[in-house]
Amino acid sequence: MFDLALVLAFAATLFVGGAEFRRYGNSALLYSGMLLTIAALSGIVLLARSSTNQPSATTNMMAVAVLGGALCLIGIPLLLQRLIGRAVEANWLRSARALVKIRELLVPHLSHNLDLDLIDTIIEVRAGRTDNAIGRLKQTRDALAPEQRWRIEERIVMTYLYGRQWEQAIEHYERLLVGHRPPPSLRLFVEMVRGYCEVGNLEAAGELVVHLENSITHESSLSILLNRSRLVFLAYTGRVVPVAQLLSSGGALAEIPKQAKAYWVGIAHHYAGDRNQAIASLKKAAKLSGRDIRARQLASAAADRASQATGTPRVVSTEIAQLADHISEVTRTTQAGSIMWAPSLIGVRWSRIWVTISLLLANLGTFALVWLFFDTTSDRGALVRAGAYVAVVTEGGQYWRLITHMFLHVGLLHLALNAYGIWFLGKLCEQLYSSARMAFIYMGSGVGAIAISLLIGGTPLAVGASGAVLGLLGAALAELIVHRKRYPSNWVRTIVSLLLLLVVINIAIGILYPMIEQSVHLGGLAVGAGLGLILSRNTPFGRSKVMTVVSWGLFSTVLATLAWATHGKVTQSYGEAIRFEAKTVSHFPGVAADVPASWTQHLGRSITDPSQLILLSMFSQESSEPVAEVLAKQLHAEQYEGAREAGFASATREISAATIPVTMPPGWFSDELALASKDNEGPQLYRTIVFARRFGSHIVVGAAYIPSHLTEELSGVLFDILTTVRLDPTIAPIEKFNSNKR
Repeated sequence: MFDLALVLAFAATLFVGGAEFRRYGNSALLYSGMLLTIAALSGIVLLARSSTNQPSATTNMMAVAVLGGALCLIGIPLLLQRLIGRAVEANWLRSARALVKIRELLVPHLSHNLDLDLIDTIIEVRAGRTDNAIGRLKQTRDALAPEQRWRIEERIVMTYLYGRQWEQAIEHYERLLVGHRPPPSLRLFVEMVRGYCEVGNLEAAGELVVHLENSITHESSLSILLNRSRLVFLAYTGRVVPVAQLLSSGGALAEIPKQAKAYWVGIAHHYAGDRNQAIASLKKAAKLSGRDIRARQLASAAADRASQATGTPRVVSTEIAQLADHISEVTRTTQAGSIMWAPSLIGVRWSRIWVTISLLLANLGTFALVWLFFDTTSDRGALVRAGAYVAVVTEGGQYWRLITHMFLHVGLLHLALNAYGIWFLGKLCEQLYSSARMAFIYMGSGVGAIAISLLIGGTPLAVGASGAVLGLLGAALAELIVHRKRYPSNWVRTIVSLLLLLVVINIAIGILYPMIEQSVHLGGLAVGAGLGLILSRNTPFGRSKVMTVVSWGLFSTVLATLAWATHGKVTQSYGEAIRFEAKTVSHFPGVAADVPASWTQHLGRSITDPSQLILLSMFSQESSEPVAEVLAKQLHAEQYEGAREAGFASATREISAATIPVTMPPGWFSDELALASKDNEGPQLYRTIVFARRFGSHIVVGAAYIPSHLTEELSGVLFDILTTVRLDPTIAPIEKFNSNKR
């Protein structure tokens, strides 16, 4: 898992370093250089670690330094950016300013001065000192070359608008920016529609709306600005119905926050003369604003104005009425599906990604429960008891393991990687496909991935959400490649390149680490892509009402499947499936016994199950010694030779008092050892049950290596096997006692 973290650090720093240099050029040379240096060091450390079974202390220190560098240059700046946004939203502006300063130390090429200037402006305006903010912006403008001043001029106008000084904003806009080359940004045009509407100049606002209608096509990624200008204009002309259509679930502005929807519906009711509805909607907007102080103040002020109004509709000119009618008709025929948009990956409302959050909590909760009950999340026996996929018992009827294995993880790093994949890809797919469809893609991909592995004879034992996460990755790629024209081109290029990088990383990890089952990853990717193409909302069938019903039917199937899997986990056990498996005769030196038919891998006098969880060995020898003495000798041999040959680091006779005793059939004697080992997955706890019985002049001796957490479930299997033991000359018995060579 440590090497896996290095692979991810290599990929992330290489991708971000190249992307930043392409975007910012020489200004990002220092930052990109640091990232690419870390990428190179990551590769060197990976090669050094893979060249030896026991990496040196220097190599490990370099690995820690590389991972720390990647975290400081990528992870922490992203976290700081999120915290800055949260701080500004909560009006903790001085904290936001301090966070910008910290981010400047880590990412020196970004426009931190502009961020600080913007925060300072917000501080001044919210404190009622708009003139101070404007004065500082004018000083900044005067220090620039004439050809660079236009951006500051736009910011001055936007500051006036933000401070609700509508007349000053209009004056500055008309005096300095009208006819300016380059022309003002489209966003400024949209905000000026609001400014003109606030002062009652609907003719000027209408001219700007017409300009935007002519400048922005429905296929443009800027269509959100066009529809925002329509919303503002229609609200201030009192057109309640088209405003509601724009803001409805099928409207072009369905994605804006609830408080903004309530605000604009209230404004529309106000100018339509419906005072009571206006006050109710505007008070609702204020209530929904939460920590956004400015939004709450705007809604409250609008509610006060509505309460003082006469309750008569706004009177507009014939030209404005005709324009409003035209825009209303366009709004009525404009559907959300015809608008180009990009899913948001930051600041998404939880109500829009509730399936993603539910899946994330389910995985975290299951991890916590496994730790609570078994005091480990890496022991294979514990994971099998918790619901891991085991090929032989799944084929035998425990199909619910195809579901439960997706919520189990080996250690914190395994959980963290898949949790991040669920969070990032889940947010993306839930917005691309809808909550119900995304849930089915996730579960379908997870089941399909492990089913493909089962069909082709892949991994005998597996846990983790990797197949489901790769399914989301495949679905996102299928949607953004096949229907790329539905989304902003720059956004698609960035996201698709990142997703393709993730595909390459997963394939590379599968090649570098053979213990990772590649068929599960590739199977999940393929199944997810197929489901994504079928369930896409950008096809006629995908947009139909029939598909809406079908998608919720699929979601109901997901819930029913989860309930069925939970019932299977509670009512069925691993040992039960093994116990009722068909039996076959297995021959040991001088002994025969009936064992499960799938146990076919012979190693000398030993046999294992297909998942290599159980190791069973037996032999007979002619002996007149007491059974107890032979048993003691065999126990000693297992402790000092057999356990080491089986790969265990330690073997002790100190058995916990809480250990469940193993019941032997009549005539059998037993003793046991506690074993421990550590492999790539983590610590593994086993018990060795040594058993012996006299058959006439011969004594049958054997040992069963069983995961400690499966002792209770497998003791019945061992009991059944021992009841079928008989002497058998097919393989010659041991002539005299010696250590248990396998």
